[in-house]
Amino acid sequence: MCMKDTNEGCVLAERMAKVETKQNFVIVVMVMMFVALAVIAFKLLNTQIYLLTGDCGLRSVTDATRSDAQTVHNATHGKK
Repeated sequence: MCMKDTNEGCVLAERMAKVETKQNFVIVVMVMMFVALAVIAFKLLNTQIYLLTGDCGLRSVTDATRSDAQTVHNATHGKK
């Protein structure tokens, strides 16, 4: 990408590479922070449900939701 007898093309390519590297680093760090916050949010939600119900936390909500979904599925498809 460098032009003959000039340094301008090479300088521009080097600067673009540095900016792209920094940009990719920032994106990766932001994704990692989002994942960490999502994990923390699910753990806090699980703790809150556990404190409110005294049961298995999110697992009890998942089981209840599964049974509700099966009931709706059976009702809509005519099964008893």
